[in-house]
Amino acid sequence: MIRRCIFLLYIILQIIACKPVDEQPKHTINLSELVIIDSLKILESNGFLSRPSNSSLINDSLLGVGSRFSKGVWIFNIKSGLEEKSIIDQSVLGIPIYPTKVDWTEYPTIYILNGVTESILKVHFNITKNKANPNLKKIKLDLPKGTRIMPDARSFWSKENDFFVELGPINVFKSSNQFYKNSGKFIGVFGKDGKYKYRFLEYPNSLTELNGFLEPGPTYSSGIINNSNLAVSFPSEEKLMRL
Repeated sequence: MIRRCIFLLYIILQIIACKPVDEQPKHTINLSELVIIDSLKILESNGFLSRPSNSSLINDSLLGVGSRFSKGVWIFNIKSGLEEKSIIDQSVLGIPIYPTKVDWTEYPTIYILNGVTESILKVHFNITKNKANPNLKKIKLDLPKGTRIMPDARSFWSKENDFFVELGPINVFKSSNQFYKNSGKFIGVFGKDGKYKYRFLEYPNSLTELNGFLEPGPTYSSGIINNSNLAVSFPSEEKLMRL
């Protein structure tokens, strides 16, 4: 419930923030009226976590954090702020860890998307010990021709027998006004063996028909609702799609 409320609030703020001032809706959330109920300083043991790139509430007591900058994943107790588990680059069998995005929905099994190696690392955390099971499984993705995994991918999800991964066109930078037009269907679906199945969901006309340029950055938000549906929102469209 907490995760769903935070996700929906984030979507609302994204929609409001991306609209020009003269197009802002009359009834909006006034950020000055939001009250911070509590805050907590997290304490990680190895000192490597300097710049998180994504985070997610695993449950009512645990927070999962991934960083492609610090090259690792961490799990914190949100009541004490203490680190409970972590796995960092080269720490297990010398395997490189580069978390483009992390899926926590099957915790204590997690999936780490590595855009550099175009693969997914399956890691199972021991519930009682602060270490990962050394029997890691690396799944190589069979990317469709002409595509790549976006380094700042916002969509990555493991659901039953499939992986959902954000893809982008090769040889086109995100700052180009041709990026969204050339992306086509940008969510790729892969089997648990990494084999490509199909793609779906195109960027809206507000992005594909750009005449100018956009500063590279997030143009949509995504999340998982009740561990059963992928939700995507394009602020320029003022819509929340449940896929």
